[in-house]
Amino acid sequence: MSEHHHHWSYHDEHEHGPHHWGGDGEHQSPIDIDLAQVERVEQIDPIRFVNYERPVEGKFVNNGHS
Repeated sequence: MSEHHHHWSYHDEHEHGPHHWGGDGEHQSPIDIDLAQVERVEQIDPIRFVNYERPVEGKFVNNGHS
């Protein structure tokens, strides 16, 4: 199994920190959301959680990001 890691950090001094994300530094995230492409809806259906009653099996790795 191949693993690819995207590197980012919340530490300003880090090479992948907020200074390198672009934007004005006030309201940003390492996730690039293009607001011009966002479709706004007035009413959405409630979030439905499915299959949360079943246990999850497998290998879980803490990569420090999610």
